[in-house]
Parts: sequence; structure tokens; C-alpha cells
Amino acid sequence: MELKRQVIQTKAPLRKTIPYSLSDGLHTYDIFGKPLFDSKGNIVGAAMICTDLTQILKDNDRDRGEGNEKVEN
Repeated sequence: MELKRQVIQTKAPLRKTIPYSLSDGLHTYDIFGKPLFDSKGNIVGAAMICTDLTQILKDNDRDRGEGNEKVEN
């Protein structure tokens, strides 16, 4: 809710990546918020979207690790 308040107060888009601890471990979320305006330009709210990046980051780390292995001939 704090990020939504920031978007409304600043009237500007905001994007943040935040860690969040859950029962199965640490998750990383990408959060994007955009202010919503009426036809007169008054702010009426904010649209927010959140994506869990945890598995993507784990896969990327794994792939980088595999790419660093030396190939023996």
C-alpha cells in the first residue's frame, strides 16, 4: 500500500523490485504502479501490478552457473 500512496502523492509512475520473506523462503517481486487521472487531469487512483520473479531469478542463476563450466576435450 505504501507504493500505491507514493504513486498517488507524486502523480508519477513507480517501479521497484523488493524482497519478501514467505514460509517457503525469500521471494523477489517486481512492482509497477501508474497514476490514474480523470478527464480533467485530477488523480483518481493508481493501477498496480506485481510479478513474482523468484523462479526466473533462480533459473537465471542456474543457467549462468551451467554456462561457466569448462568443456574437456
